[in-house]
Amino acid sequence: NLVANNTRDGILVGGPGSLSALTENTLRNNGELGIDLDVTGVINGDGVTPNDVGDPDIGGNNGQNHPLLSAVTRDASSVTANVSLNGLANTTFRIRYCLIVSADSSGRGECDIPVVGIVQTLTTDASGNASGTSPSLPYTAGAIGLTATAGRVAGAFEETSEFSPVVPILVRTALTIDADQPDPSTVGQPFNVTVSVASADAALTATGAVAVTAAGAGSCNAVLVAGTGSCQLTGTAAG
Repeated sequence: NLVANNTRDGILVGGPGSLSALTENTLRNNGELGIDLDVTGVINGDGVTPNDVGDPDIGGNNGQNHPLLSAVTRDASSVTANVSLNGLANTTFRIRYCLIVSADSSGRGECDIPVVGIVQTLTTDASGNASGTSPSLPYTAGAIGLTATAGRVAGAFEETSEFSPVVPILVRTALTIDADQPDPSTVGQPFNVTVSVASADAALTATGAVAVTAAGAGSCNAVLVAGTGSCQLTGTAAG
């Protein structure tokens, strides 16, 4: 389904209860949230519903807590993320992911590109906590962020949360120290350190600077050009 160009929310879920499963929809260009769970009874929705410990609130989809994402990285074809959730204790949830192409002013994005057919299951412990690493998610060129929903499994039904805060997708890189010359060096003698940074996406070249620190020699910044850079340190001990 495509839900787009609404003046207010894309989907507004009233309460109490609801048991509304909102999955694999494309939501974009809506004036307010992609999904808004109304937990206060405000006409036209109440905006972002903050998570609460143990998720005791009521309202649309019982105010289902959203997941939290971190360490979102990619290579040329796939994305992975760390995910955590606090909710009802000893309960099973389904985590569903969405790629973000354009940022939303709410910081929650909507769902430009739903990840179809990949569902992660998390079960909370006695304290209501669950965490894990996402499955490998297909990357689509142009996506800049990742968001997700959590759905409490209730028999044949599912209660879907609002979208999580969007986390930028970072390209994975590998750092190599290529050389330090002269080696060995003498006390007080400057030496050059050369580093290279390889991108996991061959279509991209690493830019910026790498901070290089050596014991007894301080630090310097190696500015990258075409993925390689060097800088100079002066040692206070032979090495």
